[in-house]
Amino acid sequence: MCANKAVCLTVHEFVIARNAEQFAAIQHLAPGAQIFYENCQDGALTQAQATTVITKYVSLFPNGSYKTMSWLDEHPDHIALGQALRTLNNEGSIPNGDSRFEQSRLYWDTMPVDGLFVGPDDAVPAAYDEYYHWNPPIGRCAIGSQSVPAMFDAARLDPRSKYHQSV
Repeated sequence: MCANKAVCLTVHEFVIARNAEQFAAIQHLAPGAQIFYENCQDGALTQAQATTVITKYVSLFPNGSYKTMSWLDEHPDHIALGQALRTLNNEGSIPNGDSRFEQSRLYWDTMPVDGLFVGPDDAVPAAYDEYYHWNPPIGRCAIGSQSVPAMFDAARLDPRSKYHQSV
């Protein structure tokens, strides 16, 4: 962003801006939702840490529905989260077995998994728009759309999501 838009952020400022756009997007999808951040180091999450975090939220929200990225993903944090939720689900630790695993659109064609596509509701386009919001004086720096532009542009064109269940 520093090179592209001449706005240079510290790591702390970047995290605050990224969280602000995520919070704004979530408000379109689930107004009033409770949002929790665990502040784990990016790229270093272990399955044990992920299991601890998921178990904490199962305890806090026993009637919840549990969703994370697929263990078939290539990002190490996504793998750890997916493996943790899958293991907990297979052990019977997830109430009603209510767990789903999002498949990143990066893998829809190269790693096809039997799953279901979920069509967007009216709130999804507005949520994606939050990742394009550019107003640095108020801390909105379009982090998502600049970090992985191809992914966000594709999602705006086809806002479906795809998930699979534990196998």
